Amino acid sequence: LRNKRQEIIAEIVALENSLLSRLESIESKYIDPLAKLSKLIDPNDLNNPIGSAEWLDEIFGNTRKVLDVHRSFSEMLHKRVMNYEEGKSKLGDFLNKITPYLQCHLRFALKIEQSFTAIRSISSAHKDTFGEWLGGQFQESGRGEEMAVNEIQAAFLETFLFVHRVHFLLRKLFENTLHDHVEFRGLKAALLSWKELEKSVVTGKDEEEIDESQVNAQSYYQRYEPIIDLFTDKSFAFVDIISELNETDKFAGDLVRLMCSEGNSLNFLKYNIRKEVERVEGESTLFRANTLQAQVLSAYAHHIGRDYVQSCVKPLIDFLRNEAKTKNYELNEMSLSASDGDLNEQVQTNRKNLFEACQLCFTYINGTIDQCPPLFFEACYLLSNIVATRFPTASLTSVGGLVFLRFLCPCFVAPERFKLARVEEIDKKTRRNLILIGKVLQNLSNNLPFGKKEPFMEPINEFIDNYRPHMRTLQDSLADVQESDFELLKEKSLFNFEEASEMALIHKVIATNQLQMAEKLAKFAAEHELDYPLVDSFNSLLVQMGPPKAAPSS
Repeated sequence: LRNKRQEIIAEIVALENSLLSRLESIESKYIDPLAKLSKLIDPNDLNNPIGSAEWLDEIFGNTRKVLDVHRSFSEMLHKRVMNYEEGKSKLGDFLNKITPYLQCHLRFALKIEQSFTAIRSISSAHKDTFGEWLGGQFQESGRGEEMAVNEIQAAFLETFLFVHRVHFLLRKLFENTLHDHVEFRGLKAALLSWKELEKSVVTGKDEEEIDESQVNAQSYYQRYEPIIDLFTDKSFAFVDIISELNETDKFAGDLVRLMCSEGNSLNFLKYNIRKEVERVEGESTLFRANTLQAQVLSAYAHHIGRDYVQSCVKPLIDFLRNEAKTKNYELNEMSLSASDGDLNEQVQTNRKNLFEACQLCFTYINGTIDQCPPLFFEACYLLSNIVATRFPTASLTSVGGLVFLRFLCPCFVAPERFKLARVEEIDKKTRRNLILIGKVLQNLSNNLPFGKKEPFMEPINEFIDNYRPHMRTLQDSLADVQESDFELLKEKSLFNFEEASEMALIHKVIATNQLQMAEKLAKFAAEHELDYPLVDSFNSLLVQMGPPKAAPSS
């Protein structure tokens, strides 16, 4: 990782050197000579644009300001890199602090098309002055006016692309920095700054808007940083305490997204799996209660697998919705109508339809599940191995519980919840068809045939018997991740407006339950014989933060 970071830092330095050289060339070849030339021309000559300051501004915009900023930026960057010491020095905090000074890129970038048009129109309309002079700059090398125009345009484009390239390199630097590395927080803040800067260039917001949005998001990150530190502490003591509140369903998903954003999601998941394995009395109750641990497992699967749901599960749901127009999967005679024919014949036809639909769904899932991201499979690996330490026979069924009970089956039961269909697109028959498929897949995953609880479903047990070995093979493959690969599977993302919203909600829950949490913290401190005032620190933190506030809007 050290070598990779050094390579990326070297590319950032090389990128800055190239841009600075290009800008200085434009200044020395064009801006300075044109400024001098303008002084020799009669300012009252309306036919000569070179004498007009407005024309110079229309072509070159704030190029001098951009150049001055980059001279300072380059000097500071070289000093920081020359004295960079791995594990002690920081580049991220420097890049974060310098970003506001690069707002001049915005005006420069937004003027690109206007500048191109101005250069060509002025050169064409005034060949005897501006056009001739441009061509003269390249006369010795045999190149003419067109080459001069192209060089100016290239400088403008290179400056425009600088923001995008550094943002990309910052992200690569961040991805190659561990969560506990001295650079992590600084790089994360810098990425937020450059992300907003890049977005401003693309959307064309004015500078006041950019400054406000950038400061707004960063101020929220700084505001909630103390709470973030509490939650991401490696002991997860604060998570342990907050899990005892009755409002965990409100913020389980928020905690998962926060941990992913902080690059700490796998440790958080591991902690919750171990907590659940220690809590339950038997394997049949693993992740069955509505605890924070069960909610975290569901939220993690849906957060990590959200792209798979949209790209792979949605087409399957669309197909089944269309099938529901002509096929029924209902096996309960009480839900069928005699007016549609003999009930026994209906059940036989519907059983065949349901068998084929489940066969299709399992085969489709088995063939596409590898499109889930690596972190999804690592979650399966962790779950299987941690559960096996206490309940060896439940290691694979626990993986099936994650993938089917927690992840896929909810998509069949409530597709509108996961944006797989609109509510009005799911009529009563379609919903029942989808629910029945979910039931069968879930029982197959649990290796449980239908029985006395739902005797009408017993005819579909043949499918469960036939596909039991295929399900076991699938569950086994889902958890087949090498521990040596773990370091390559870490997910890191940016603190963003969505995360600010989530932290605002968590702050509200904490503030609302301050007394209850203070009591639990006091108990925790006593049990663990802590030598620092945990409760006083917690109360001081909430006083310092003040009342919960609404999150910024993007």
